[in-house]
Amino acid sequence: MGGRRLREALASAKVAAWRCWVRGLSCPYKWAPGRVLSVGLHVNRFGYIPGEWPARTPVRAYIRDFLVRHVHLVQEPCAEFNPPYYRPLVLATGRVQPGNYDVIDLTPGPGVTVVG
Repeated sequence: MGGRRLREALASAKVAAWRCWVRGLSCPYKWAPGRVLSVGLHVNRFGYIPGEWPARTPVRAYIRDFLVRHVHLVQEPCAEFNPPYYRPLVLATGRVQPGNYDVIDLTPGPGVTVVG
């Protein structure tokens, strides 16, 4: 499914680039890269979960992979911005006590320990 959409987007970008070149315009340099890069919205594997806010972003997957590999090096005190995605992973090691793991947010809420 992703391959077909990629081919369609590339074909569309080629047609648009040709039309602009024929007209003597510079729009291929503006339009085509954006069109091709937008294909990533259809083929990424990070998937946004409906109703979840804030939405998970691709960088969170990389941070989690990093923490899984290096969680043995984490020491107290720890802090994370709300929502605390990585708190269960870090607390499971037993190296960090729940009282030494702060969750930071601009507004008070469940589980938030530092407001500011």
